[in-house]
Amino acid sequence: MQPRPAPALFSPPRRARVPTGLAAVMLLVTGAGCGGLPSPDEREESGTQAAALAAAPGTVTLRTWSGHYLLADKGGGADLLASSTTPQEWESFTLTDVNGGSLVSGDVVTLRSVSGQYGSALNGGGGAIRFTATAAQSWEQFTVTKLNGTGAIGPGDTLALKTVVTGQYLSAANAGGGSVSATGASAREWETFTLGVPGNGLAASTVLFVGNSFTHGHEEPVYSYNRGAVTDANGSAQGGVPGIFKQLTVQAGLSYAVTLETMSGETLGGHYATKAAIIGRAWDTVVLQENSTVPLPTARGGNPTAFTTGADNLRRLVLSANPSARVFLYQTWASPTSVSNQGYPSGVTGLKAMQEDLRSAYANAAAQYGFTGVARVGEGFLRAIDQGVADPDPSNGTSPGQVNLWSASDSRHASKYGSYLSASVLFTRLTGADPRALATGSGSAAAALGLSATEAASIHRIAYELSTQAEPLPSRRQPATRATFSGAVTSGTPAQLTGTATLTSLTTAEGTFSNLVGATASGITGTNTPNSRGTPPASANAAASGLGANLGANNLGTGYFQLGTGFTARTRFFILESGLASGTLGDDTLVTLVDASNQRVGAFSLALSAGDFTASAAGNTSNALATIYYTGGVASVTGSPAGTVQSKLGAATFSLADLGVTDLASIASATGLRLESGTLDPNAVGFYTVP
Repeated sequence: MQPRPAPALFSPPRRARVPTGLAAVMLLVTGAGCGGLPSPDEREESGTQAAALAAAPGTVTLRTWSGHYLLADKGGGADLLASSTTPQEWESFTLTDVNGGSLVSGDVVTLRSVSGQYGSALNGGGGAIRFTATAAQSWEQFTVTKLNGTGAIGPGDTLALKTVVTGQYLSAANAGGGSVSATGASAREWETFTLGVPGNGLAASTVLFVGNSFTHGHEEPVYSYNRGAVTDANGSAQGGVPGIFKQLTVQAGLSYAVTLETMSGETLGGHYATKAAIIGRAWDTVVLQENSTVPLPTARGGNPTAFTTGADNLRRLVLSANPSARVFLYQTWASPTSVSNQGYPSGVTGLKAMQEDLRSAYANAAAQYGFTGVARVGEGFLRAIDQGVADPDPSNGTSPGQVNLWSASDSRHASKYGSYLSASVLFTRLTGADPRALATGSGSAAAALGLSATEAASIHRIAYELSTQAEPLPSRRQPATRATFSGAVTSGTPAQLTGTATLTSLTTAEGTFSNLVGATASGITGTNTPNSRGTPPASANAAASGLGANLGANNLGTGYFQLGTGFTARTRFFILESGLASGTLGDDTLVTLVDASNQRVGAFSLALSAGDFTASAAGNTSNALATIYYTGGVASVTGSPAGTVQSKLGAATFSLADLGVTDLASIASATGLRLESGTLDPNAVGFYTVP
């Protein structure tokens, strides 16, 4: 095919966004009732769903992983870019399903800009995308792939677009913020786009919320709030978060019929076993909320398998009645009581660590089983704490100007403030409406619950901020399965470090990577003298700097690891960790992002557990990346005489997505990591970049 001349440049003036109406929505909220203080294994669920795109052409937006919108520059006649933060006319495209019928994976589509010109892959792929074509031929056709499950594709779904000529994916450089080209070999972060509808977000007709006391409320005034305006499928006369949600939709001028099915102490698996007749109706949208501790790692008292099994069984049940249904997961929150009960550190550190585990569990389940997305209520709780809206430790009284998000009776369930925040996040996620426009005066849900206008406005803002962030990607944290070293190394499986050695490559499930960049360490605190096999390190900082795999900073308390560069969606961080052969590899570690001055960047954190590191049980080195006999350091590690006690090396890797980052612009100042642990023995910290 020969290159075709571009039509005359069409440059319409930039105009304000054109709002569109929102269809009436019916919701069913399912949850668990409470009688007195519930047991620690009490569960919660909620649901929502929206119609798939029809075969007829529809106006859509496409948002990148970093939160930028695709736009036809100048409205058409120029390149496709990914540099906009607000969807207006240039960011709106007419999507036509060439195959007809509902939009599903494998369909061929075209994109037309506001100028009427089609998006065209130059030479069929391999370069720029330009909105210059006046007719849709092969260069203007793209195969769509649904990335977050199966079934029909609708607003809120993540997808990839591949040229029909060369089979290359549309790729936004650095996951958004600049150019777009048809050069992707596979669908990863740069090739992931979230489908939206301008002006009204997710259109829905019926919605089902499934959950327990985290949904129906633990106490008044939330428990029975607005119960006359919602339908309780279990006849318990509960209003709760669904009742608040209902009133918010009324305030926004939207028509929703809300139903809840809630039972105190119930799990998703329990709802599946006892309430299939209700949940298995033809709902358009369903939101499922699990017991607040079940999704946690087994080491924290959770049962991740029960969580994913129960959630997936309910998802299948919903889809059996309506294959086009949209099924969301309702992410719950960390609390002072749960942090203590589940063995997390006390204070804000523990809250962040528990929430990170919940975030990862929900994001992974959503991606693995094809849920539409996650309503990130728990992250809203943390955001309120980070911004000073909520008191992180109300045990000694709530600080002036702040609110207590948890019930004063048990510091685990939501208070009226926490319930209002939950409803606001759900309102924003389900309707796509801007919560900042909600009234706070007489007749509003906020006023009826006793929230001041200032308190309600802060909660509305937090819910809005969450809505501007891209859907969390599934976890990329994984152990390294192989490593190579240079220097004084005796080959074998595992390799044995016999002197000064350098880490040269790491292998994970994503591949083998040798473009390793080591960190410069500073401010390391610890309880033991650093160890070495070779030249003894001058200090703990020296022991954990660069890629020296023979050096170890023992029992790290805290430390800063500067990597001297910005990060992208394809950055993968790693920590090389040493442990005695008589012990197990890996230690619980909290990771946060810092800038060049070692100041924390945002509220991003990752709670690594021992299980995230290379598996190597006590007395076993067969799974270790290397073995080493330290000759410098403390006797318990070096032995007597020195060099007689064997240690082993393992590693964990993770991504920005694991730290909770969804918008790269929000971490533009980040250049390093802060590690906090009581037992971690880091030998090397750094990063590499996946293709």
